[in-house]
Amino acid sequence: MRGDFSLPLVDRFGREVSQLRISLTEKCNLNCFFCHREGCDKSEGELSPPEVRRLVEAAASLGVKKVKLTGGEPLLRSDLEEIIWEIARIPGITEVSLTTNGFQLAERARALRRAGLKRVNVNLPSLRIETYHAITGSLGLGEVIEGVLEAERQGLTPVKLNMVVLKGLNVEEVEEAMSFIEGKDIILQLIELERIGVGRKIYDQYFYDLGEIERRLASQADRVEVKPLHNRKVYHLKGGSIRVELVRPFHNSEFCANCKRLRVTSDGKLKPCLMRNDNLVDVASLLRSDASLEALKEAFRKAVELREPYYPYCVCRVDGG
Repeated sequence: MRGDFSLPLVDRFGREVSQLRISLTEKCNLNCFFCHREGCDKSEGELSPPEVRRLVEAAASLGVKKVKLTGGEPLLRSDLEEIIWEIARIPGITEVSLTTNGFQLAERARALRRAGLKRVNVNLPSLRIETYHAITGSLGLGEVIEGVLEAERQGLTPVKLNMVVLKGLNVEEVEEAMSFIEGKDIILQLIELERIGVGRKIYDQYFYDLGEIERRLASQADRVEVKPLHNRKVYHLKGGSIRVELVRPFHNSEFCANCKRLRVTSDGKLKPCLMRNDNLVDVASLLRSDASLEALKEAFRKAVELREPYYPYCVCRVDGG
């Protein structure tokens, strides 16, 4: 498949789209009470490996370079390795990564790496079994931790631990999580609760502002790295043996201003913004009607044209340059 990789997708606000986040399923084997389900209300059906491949081929021909596979829980797809194998070899794609809850990761990490997976994010809200059970409904914390360690051993690095910080539940565990990752090729990613999906109902009870933690990290850090995606800050402590990244999306204009991501729902709809469901663009019907590459590319262009900052006070360029 040939593509013009010199012409990136750019929305009306000058934001280049270079990353695709694909939900492979809405099924999950946990019941985290804060889960936002990738901002989706419901979906019908799932994309097949050939459909995912054709979708990514179209995206790559428009300059998309990185693909993240999510769910639900993507490890519930028995064909996950096949999907990764297909898209990791598409010209223009430089990285395929995965977000998972970590169950089955220990036994599949090697096969995932061989298929072409570069790295993983593991949702791990607590390292204490009682708290983990209270948040996820599962007592399988040990299996998840073994999955994290096996992913590191297999080179799916840097492994990122996604820790949604919840008031009254796991705020006091941040230091414990930092100690756990010390000296490992693991980044602790602290995430603020988002007011979408079920998060709307529990936001006031569980939202914790990461401002105080950020000030403490800033005073202790040897250096601070700023990543292009959402202008996220990564704090390097103890000579770099501890790395902590902050994700503060809510009421954060920088989060919108530096968004480079387009999402795909598990039933094949392009989703311009995590926070909205009123501007989806259907591509499943195109994939299943054997539409041309150009038709798929046009669907991507339409979705990018619909992109706009969720927070209107975001300072974005409007000249496309």
